[in-house]
Amino acid sequence: MYRPGPTAPILGLAVGLGSALVLGVLSEWAVYSWDEPQFWLPDLVVGLVWIACGLRVWNANRGTAALSVAVGVTWFLGGVVPGGLGWHRGPLVHLLVAYPGSRPRTRPGRVAVGIGYLVAIVPSLWRNNVLTIVLAVALVAVVVHERVGSVGRTRRRRTRALQATVVLAAVLVTAAVLRMTPAEGATVLPILLTYEAVLCGIAVALTLDLGRTGSPAVTDLVVELGETTSGTLRDTLARVLGDPSLRLGYWSDDAHTYLDDRGSVVRRPGPTRTATAIASDGHPLAVLVHDPAVLADPALVEAIGTATRLTASNVALQAEVRGQVDELTASRRRLVVAADEERARLVQRLEHGAEHHLQTVLARLRTAFQDPPDEHVARAIDHLDRTLAELHELARGLHPRELADGLRPALVAVAEASAVPVRLTVTDARFPTEVEVAAYFACTEALANVAKHAEASSASVDVSRQDGQLVMVIADNGTGGANPSGTGLTGIADRLAAFGGRLTVDSRPATGTRLTLTIPTGTTVGEEP
Repeated sequence: MYRPGPTAPILGLAVGLGSALVLGVLSEWAVYSWDEPQFWLPDLVVGLVWIACGLRVWNANRGTAALSVAVGVTWFLGGVVPGGLGWHRGPLVHLLVAYPGSRPRTRPGRVAVGIGYLVAIVPSLWRNNVLTIVLAVALVAVVVHERVGSVGRTRRRRTRALQATVVLAAVLVTAAVLRMTPAEGATVLPILLTYEAVLCGIAVALTLDLGRTGSPAVTDLVVELGETTSGTLRDTLARVLGDPSLRLGYWSDDAHTYLDDRGSVVRRPGPTRTATAIASDGHPLAVLVHDPAVLADPALVEAIGTATRLTASNVALQAEVRGQVDELTASRRRLVVAADEERARLVQRLEHGAEHHLQTVLARLRTAFQDPPDEHVARAIDHLDRTLAELHELARGLHPRELADGLRPALVAVAEASAVPVRLTVTDARFPTEVEVAAYFACTEALANVAKHAEASSASVDVSRQDGQLVMVIADNGTGGANPSGTGLTGIADRLAAFGGRLTVDSRPATGTRLTLTIPTGTTVGEEP
């Protein structure tokens, strides 16, 4: 596909300006035959300025550019065609009312544009001084009305159009009043030169503003959108474009329509709004509902389309990554739960297998030797007692049987077995089994660390349920300085993370250590969800 090179816009501008110069020179020659340069030279400048300004912003804003060129062309034609002196006022009024777009936003604006073209082509109307005064004041009122409701960059641009309209109206009203006085003849040239100077100023002011925000605006937009997350794309577009009521909808194959980020249907806009559709590989992707003026620049439309396509791809990629993370988290949780369940089964086999048989043997030995047994039998009985105690401790380490009655009795047993005195405060609420198991082993590991490393004289364990989470706080009055990356704390953090939980360590030197464990629980066992 052919793409114009960097010299194409320059070449087009040169051709356009050359054509405008030829048209202007022919027009001035036909009217003045090079006599009275005080008239034809400013006249030539006005037409060339309007055409040059329009060509300059052609790529930035086609609507404004076309109207600017139309003002310049009709200005030249007005001197050649009989009755055409007022033709330029049609596109001029259109530009002031619709700026920075090409279509008025409101019904009064559209009516004003229609009246402007009508008056421009009927000499008896634009030559009427009283009607000129009335229409000039009405034009200011319409431009004020068009400005109402606009915000951001669009409001600033419409303010510029309003300022231009006020100056133009002041000149037209002054000229109309002077024409109704006896001094009309002496004021013809000053009024004409003032009018022409104001027209040149309006052309430069309006198109200069657009020229400043062409390519830089596109660059700024792409940079800002590149730093935007999917959830704020609409807000970023609204801020950058200056349209807080902008809506962004993505195409849904299931609903066969465009939906916004809340799942609401993005419907066809009213007459004061415009919809810009964005496609990808020929398929609908998204739609923007916005003020017509904010996307008058084709380069902005292309930039937003590119950014939206990238964002949509990013959203899909993030959704895929989130799905994989969720799957990994669920798999990790299943592994922890499976390990806990396997430990519980192993404990059950120990209790009903080896431990049960040993208890039977011990009972029979004691029954058979009720009198004081001899030394060998006594040692055998003592050995069996120690073996049963070790099996009991092993079973507790694998899966505490006290958890069958809840987390509180299990933690009471842990506190009683701790080498450091423990103050225990535990809610009576029950939690899902896997949560209670995770909390139990985390507490066991934490208290073991206190006994081994903290040099503490006391510790405390507080367990509560807050905002759908089990919250356990384990504190000691030891030396502090615990290493969060140590194997003990890392193991606790890993177990909690498998259930979406979190471990927070506060262990400044000489102030003791405080561990805060949180585990999402959903609903407490026995509660209504």
